[in-house]
Amino acid sequence: MTACAQVSGPGAWVPSQNGTTGQSDPMPFYFSGTGRRASGVAVCPGLVNGEPNWIAEAWLGLNGQNLKHWQQPEGEPGSTTRGLELVFDSTHFPPGTQVEVQFRAKDRLGNFYPANGPATGTAVVKNTARFYSYPQTAAQHGGNGALAAYSLVSHNHYGRTVNYTYWPASTLAAQIDDAGIWYVNAHSTASSHTTYNILEDVYDWPHEEDPNYLDWRGAANGSGYPPFNSTEKPPVHLAIFHGCDTGETDVFRPVLRPFQDAWWPIPYANQASIGFRDKALVVEAELFVQRFLPLLMKGRTVIAARDEFVERNTNQGTYGEEPKVHVYLTVDDAENDRQTLIDDEAMLPLAGDQFARVRSVYRPNTYGHTHSEDWWR
Repeated sequence: MTACAQVSGPGAWVPSQNGTTGQSDPMPFYFSGTGRRASGVAVCPGLVNGEPNWIAEAWLGLNGQNLKHWQQPEGEPGSTTRGLELVFDSTHFPPGTQVEVQFRAKDRLGNFYPANGPATGTAVVKNTARFYSYPQTAAQHGGNGALAAYSLVSHNHYGRTVNYTYWPASTLAAQIDDAGIWYVNAHSTASSHTTYNILEDVYDWPHEEDPNYLDWRGAANGSGYPPFNSTEKPPVHLAIFHGCDTGETDVFRPVLRPFQDAWWPIPYANQASIGFRDKALVVEAELFVQRFLPLLMKGRTVIAARDEFVERNTNQGTYGEEPKVHVYLTVDDAENDRQTLIDDEAMLPLAGDQFARVRSVYRPNTYGHTHSEDWWR
């Protein structure tokens, strides 16, 4: 993160970094995910021809749409400095969109800051989803979760790639550096999953073996925190590991590195991963995706989507006749393994931020449902 200069006036400026704004602040390298920030600040002279002065109105918007309007409350003391900020979901815009932040203010004497139109700053939207299914599983009826995920996410303004026919570790390493959503359906253990080549594993932590997610994401992020990191590559906001034992512990969380960004300096802000505590059923990969992802696309948090999925999966009333998603439980030996319904939220463990969203504006520590149309606040 860079240092920010003190604001001096008169004038008006964008953008924001870490909640402060000044003439020397850099514009973010990109907008990615649902917790993006835009802001502006204006400063006016305190006296004009001996008459007291203050900021009376301010406007903040994106791409020509005014989203926030502030007016000096009657009877309250005025100030010569006024800033506005909004949080927005960048998936409201198609990938590659140049989003322009626009800010303008007016003082009580009718002078505008800037005088000739709003202050502006522009950054590009980077939101991509990546989906992979192991060919052996993709060939089975109901096993191609990657294709199901592709069909569900593609209409929500994410760039997307489906690559389930050939994906060695080198392919994953090359594509993880722009993946807002990461989905892998493969043979797995509690600390690794296979690639297209069943002899090749991808690991969680570097002290295990190479290749591993911590090193991949470290290289993709470079130095600094998003959206000001040196490589200008966004983080992974949601990772789904559809494989056996991938949720047994939270060791796959390195896929979320660098674990925070410059605007939300708390661990795993708006980043989450989900896996299976037990043995995932290959033939139900499509069914799981078709039930789980639509909830996220409606603006649910990851924990709310997970809980709603489990509730539907166990509902014997409204949803009693529809197919359900199962896992295999290992009891004491293979002969006693048994198929069981996913009927407990703990069977689909979350790592990272349980309040992360991939649609609708991010609200930290808020479980409450929103709609995908709620894209800024």
